[in-house]
Amino acid sequence: MRHRLAFALLTLVGCADAPQPASPLASSEAAEDVGPARGRNDRQDALYRSRVRAFLKQGFSVQGTGLPADELMALRGESSCALDANGVVVSCTSTKPSGNAKFDAAVVAALDAKKGLQTPPPPADKPGWRTDQITFSLRCSASCN
Repeated sequence: MRHRLAFALLTLVGCADAPQPASPLASSEAAEDVGPARGRNDRQDALYRSRVRAFLKQGFSVQGTGLPADELMALRGESSCALDANGVVVSCTSTKPSGNAKFDAAVVAALDAKKGLQTPPPPADKPGWRTDQITFSLRCSASCN
């Protein structure tokens, strides 16, 4: 913004050699508005992806492991889901199992239950902000078992 003001002042007083203002995409102010190459603002994109992850994690529970709560809460399964252009879950896979058969079976069941469901929409002013692949972890909270 300061560069544009300085350029305007130098132009008004007749300096022919006034430096040209930087490209709008080169300034940090514009970069915050435009975001990375996909045209997204990093913070807004992170918030949107967080909403999609929360949706995919919603309702996850594990029953009958026989593990104490502290051991159960230490387990974690890495997962990935593919979404179509409308944000519908096409497929999900467990990419890194925990090693506990009952916990891992619960992860697979939770992922299977999400297939065909509509994920939360992107921000209203950014309807094209759909993600085609998202990764996340599933773990238990104190109320999981």
